[in-house]
Amino acid sequence: MEHLGFKSGKRGGGRRSFGGKGKRLGTIAGRMSGEQKRLIGGVEGLGVGEMGGNVMVLDGASVRRTPSIARFLRKGGSIYIRDCYNSAIRLYSNLKRLSTKPASERFRNDTKRIYVASGIRGLPTVPWVEFLIKRHKYKFLSLRSFFGFNSAWERYNKGIEIRGIEYRIHPFYNVYCPPAYTLYIKMFHKWIKKVSKSKNPKHLNSALEIGSGSGVLSLLMLSNGIKSVTAVDSNEFCTVSLATDLKRMPKFRDRLKVVTADMCLALTPGGLAGIDSGNPGIDTRKPGIDLEDLGRNSSNHGIDPGKPGIDPGNPGIGSGDPRYDLVVFNPPWVPAPKGRQLSPLEQAVFRPRKLLTEFLKKAKKMAVWRVVVV
Repeated sequence: MEHLGFKSGKRGGGRRSFGGKGKRLGTIAGRMSGEQKRLIGGVEGLGVGEMGGNVMVLDGASVRRTPSIARFLRKGGSIYIRDCYNSAIRLYSNLKRLSTKPASERFRNDTKRIYVASGIRGLPTVPWVEFLIKRHKYKFLSLRSFFGFNSAWERYNKGIEIRGIEYRIHPFYNVYCPPAYTLYIKMFHKWIKKVSKSKNPKHLNSALEIGSGSGVLSLLMLSNGIKSVTAVDSNEFCTVSLATDLKRMPKFRDRLKVVTADMCLALTPGGLAGIDSGNPGIDTRKPGIDLEDLGRNSSNHGIDPGKPGIDPGNPGIGSGDPRYDLVVFNPPWVPAPKGRQLSPLEQAVFRPRKLLTEFLKKAKKMAVWRVVVV
């Protein structure tokens, strides 16, 4: 897209700024890398090319008929708001107030069938959405899906400041990031600072973080004396997000490795062997292991532990002892609903069965000094 992230076109005109004086939309977040375009291009559910079936067309005056609209949605109908984005916002707010369970699966499914035109008046400019509209020729956008894109874009655009990390974090779409200096981050930060000031610096050579997400814990370790950190996540949105942030972090660029792999592979001796220690960034592994079946007994998942890696000077990225001084894991603490297919973002919130048990069993074999569950 020629003007992706720079011009707002018909919706507002002119240039929009963010992040302070002189920083135009696109200088940081608007220009998508090839990896980001590939991931965003594969996201489904934002819109449709044509609307069919039972459709009710509404404008600003008619959105006030909330009870009858709610009944229409419950029967499987679709709503099309034709005049402006504010009317859609008003309708959604009314439906949420009317619903006895706004967080229920039924309410989410019903409100996914509220649509607005892709060029409706007042629609906020979201470069990710503009990219998808052009690629998939969307004429109508699901309001609820657009909300997700819009909030994620604002967070990515502005960035998040975490105490103890000198750089702002810009979490990509589908990446969970704590909203602030939450309790578990505060506790881990306090602990790693204490460790860094200890008289035994041999514990600070290497660390492995499982389920790194936006990379907060990895960056805190690097900020407090850990010489080398390997951040592993099975969600490619997370690894692309952290690798993109890493380009804006010159102090950490040569000390952090970002790997797309699942927990079983990461905690297998030699499982992450072959990462080029001179080329920080993303190394994608596709072991074909189902995280839902963590009870399966497999010692090396097809990886030859006799080939531990290429960097004998870094025990965290291969050597005769392919282990880490520190293995860190911040697991999801909410049990996963049975029979529900989890989205990449929900996988950061809901914990599969046996996840923690399997982690502890494998992690103690990979940690030279300590295993930490945050």
